[in-house]
Amino acid sequence: MEHSGRRWGVLPAVSAVAALETFVFGVLIVGDAGFASDEAIHVGAAIGMTTLLVGSIIALPSRRLGAAAAAQALAVAVAILLAAAIVGDPDNVGGQAGPFDPVFAIVVAPILGLAAWRLRHARCGAGPDPALSLVVVALVAAVPLGWYGLEAALEQRNSFPPVSDPHHNGHWLAVALMAFALPLTGLAAAFRLRGWRLMAGAVAATGAGFGIAAMVWPTASSSVGFVRGALLVAGSALFATLAWRAGGPSGPRAPEMTAAAPKSAAHQQ
Repeated sequence: MEHSGRRWGVLPAVSAVAALETFVFGVLIVGDAGFASDEAIHVGAAIGMTTLLVGSIIALPSRRLGAAAAAQALAVAVAILLAAAIVGDPDNVGGQAGPFDPVFAIVVAPILGLAAWRLRHARCGAGPDPALSLVVVALVAAVPLGWYGLEAALEQRNSFPPVSDPHHNGHWLAVALMAFALPLTGLAAAFRLRGWRLMAGAVAATGAGFGIAAMVWPTASSSVGFVRGALLVAGSALFATLAWRAGGPSGPRAPEMTAAAPKSAAHQQ
């Protein structure tokens, strides 16, 4: 009960960080993009990436989902830092100069702190049990998605004011974040920490949603097109199927279970 109290005592911090990430990646990007058909891919990417991130943050205090949620939050944080490093600092000569926008470090820092706290409290005797099939799917998907994300991030880097209309700030960044986050969160789920199946389902649903958006709006800005959108949907369905069929333990045992084992043995003696 004491451990549970500490876990849920962090709820105010979780709520504050979830609200911050929703505002930065959801409200700002989606609100700036609007809902015109040409902006559909940007909007879908921002909503999908925000859902992956905020969903994992909200699940952090959960005993059943917390470990996998922490891994997913860390994966999205890495995607944010990677995209931000490629895009550069928009305050320096239209984005073409400047290594990093410090705003992203401020946004990512609380994610890293909460995830590290959750993984520290999830330590136990059993290690992660990676599913090779899911690792392979995530790595294969990382090649085309990573290339697409790199192109999108460079497009964003070269389109900040005064080069282009300020209205389009952050739109290419949104799809770059999505492209980097999908394989990274898929890889995190593949390690099958406690609660991993729900997180794997969230990754598959987000990838499928992004692919469907590309199929519905194949000519929209930053769309991967109908064919590649269909491949993304198929790959997401394959990932979900493999996750559902994956055997073995779903992850390491809960700390409460490992701590209770010696007491049970002593009682039997």
